[in-house]
Amino acid sequence: MEVLVENETQFKIEKGIKMPASRANGKKPAKYPFSSMEVGDSFAVPTPNEMTAVEKRKQYNAILGSGQRKGKRFAGRMLENHIRVWRTE
Repeated sequence: MEVLVENETQFKIEKGIKMPASRANGKKPAKYPFSSMEVGDSFAVPTPNEMTAVEKRKQYNAILGSGQRKGKRFAGRMLENHIRVWRTE
């Protein structure tokens, strides 16, 4: 039985294209430096002036949630033009 593929000529088949290396463990690279922080270390995440208070709060919650999933404790403060995160334990 022949299976017909609709619009088969829509895609160009290419040969000899090298596949990029995969990410370690299939995970995307860390966006924030939580795993390399020691107690008392901090980092700042810029918040553009055009961000609303709600958008800043969402980013703040996402950053701290990401750190908590690493099994360490972090605290953050929303400042005028950035969010600063400290490792506390």
